[in-house]
Amino acid sequence: MGISAEDVHTSKMSVRISEPALSRSRSYDTYHFSKNSILTIIVFVTLMVIGFSIFNLIATPEFLVKHRIENIAKDYYENYFYDSVPDHEALDIYKDTGLAKVSLRQLLLYSDRKHATSLDFFKKYCDLEKTYIKIFPEGPYQRTDYHVDYAYSCNF
Repeated sequence: MGISAEDVHTSKMSVRISEPALSRSRSYDTYHFSKNSILTIIVFVTLMVIGFSIFNLIATPEFLVKHRIENIAKDYYENYFYDSVPDHEALDIYKDTGLAKVSLRQLLLYSDRKHATSLDFFKKYCDLEKTYIKIFPEGPYQRTDYHVDYAYSCNF
């Protein structure tokens, strides 16, 4: 009651897989998209174009410089300076006067030159010595309890 090799070659097996968004044409070896799929693709592409346009409008050199310096300053205080202070309550003496100024050059080269790849970008727009931050710790002196004053010497 077995199946012979001849039965295998002559019998046809068809499997139908239902895909609502994408169906394969039997007469042509192409795909046909449903109206919903085409509409979804058009909306997605339109949103991408609008998103890139808006980004290009707000992504001026001034915006990029300030945004990058803010991120580097945050990283400097929260992940480098704060960890090097053994007694965080000692930061209380700096709450009014702030810590020493940190130039942009120092920010880019601290912690094994962590942000040194940004050096050429900032050189295009800013004086690396005259652009600086000043950090003011705030009670209760946790990692994110501070504010930063920024002094920019840049040509945007």
